[in-house]
Amino acid sequence: MADIPPEFRGQPRSLAAMFAQVTTDARESLAIKRIVLAEPGTTHQGIWTVSRRDGSEFRSHFSCRIFAEARPGEPDRRVARGISQEVAMPRRGEPEPIVLLEHKLLESSTRPGEFRALINLQNLRLIRWVHGSAVPERIAWQGGAGEPEPMVHPEDRRVMIDMAKGLDRSSTAGTLRVRGVDGDWIRIDATANLVALERDVTAALVMFTLAELDT
Repeated sequence: MADIPPEFRGQPRSLAAMFAQVTTDARESLAIKRIVLAEPGTTHQGIWTVSRRDGSEFRSHFSCRIFAEARPGEPDRRVARGISQEVAMPRRGEPEPIVLLEHKLLESSTRPGEFRALINLQNLRLIRWVHGSAVPERIAWQGGAGEPEPMVHPEDRRVMIDMAKGLDRSSTAGTLRVRGVDGDWIRIDATANLVALERDVTAALVMFTLAELDT
């Protein structure tokens, strides 16, 4: 129903890939807060609009729960499992899905060639690409079969960690190398700002442009 590409079927799907396919509602910040906290037993449900690859759309009612998955010799992994069901599209004359003002502002302020990502500060992983930002085709981010594992170059992890730690005081900036879909490293120039999801839950808004490809 969700028209997931064949190469990504039957395996865990990245959050960013899921968010790239849906139009969310006013409870998106609550959903992201629950993703960041990742407390086992937490549930979330709602109705989001899903886009298929052929351009068609459908409304999906979904319900999911966070589980702690034990791994011998390693910390438990947090996974979300759930189900979704197609529901009727609004009839003509009914209100369209809400377009949040902050989404409009983000779209209008995105510069050409700039990408914007919301990053989980608990594990420094991509949550989603921000509204109005294109998805970088050269960077590995989906984590599916046939694509390299998303990662920052080992020599640049210290830069990434320092950028995250510095957000308590101000915005931060740095140059990092990230894995490309062809396995090479791509240099990016990044700026990060702290985003408050709730009073005690934060994430990082990272804005970056691509530089040269390292070989």
